[in-house]
Amino acid sequence: MHFVVFASDRPLTSEIRAATRAAHRAYLDNPEPHKVKVIFAGPTLDADGETLNGSLIIIETDDMGTARKFVMDDPYNRANLFGHVEIRPWNWIIGKPGA
Repeated sequence: MHFVVFASDRPLTSEIRAATRAAHRAYLDNPEPHKVKVIFAGPTLDADGETLNGSLIIIETDDMGTARKFVMDDPYNRANLFGHVEIRPWNWIIGKPGA
C-alpha cells in the first residue's frame, strides 16, 4: 500500500532543516529498520520557488501504523522541524511502473 506524507515546517526552522538534512537523507535511504520503501521524496517550496517549507514523501508499506512510525522516527520530526504532518493512503495510478 502507498501513502503520501505532507509535512509542513514550523516557522523559522531553516537552521534545524539544514543541520538535520544529512541524517534525514540517510534515514530515507535505509528502509530496513521500518519496512518502508521510499518511492519519491523532496522538499516543498514557498511561492518564491526557492525557500524550503516542508516535505513531500511517498512511501510503500503494509499499513498506516507503520507509516506513522516511519514519520515519527524521521530525524526531521525528532528535531521538531515539522509543525504539521498529514499521512494519507494513496492510490498510485498514473506513472506507476508496470501500469
